[in-house]
Amino acid sequence: MTSYCTYAEVLAMTGTTYPQVTVEAIITLADKELNARLAAKGLAAAYTDVGLQEAGLNLTLVRLFIRMRLDGTKTKSLTLGKEFSISDDIDTAIEGHQAVAASLIQAYVDSQTSSGGSSGYESATRSDQDMSDFALNPMTMPTYGGDEW
Repeated sequence: MTSYCTYAEVLAMTGTTYPQVTVEAIITLADKELNARLAAKGLAAAYTDVGLQEAGLNLTLVRLFIRMRLDGTKTKSLTLGKEFSISDDIDTAIEGHQAVAASLIQAYVDSQTSSGGSSGYESATRSDQDMSDFALNPMTMPTYGGDEW
């Protein structure tokens, strides 16, 4: 299956000990999110675009960190007794990766729509004459008296 990033890349970035099948499922979910964002702009998946590959990796990391937070693998802080405490704001990391992904996706969308790339939609121009051709004639419009239901 084609993806924006690979298990090896996620492993290199995080050192995760999750099974490969779990990481690949998270990659698939991140890919779906990225493709949905593109589709909302009228664009198709572009797995070979370097910027989108980086966005896909960032979205995968977001989902991986959320998974870690939810299953307790990565907590916001850890305190052992009164003398030892470690804190790491995973929410800040999540927000940072989301922002990077959003920026890269927007840059791709902008490059496709401003450089003449196809968004999948045709543009239309409107003239007043075109709109007047569609004007409704009140003399021929059916009426609704309110009791037909």
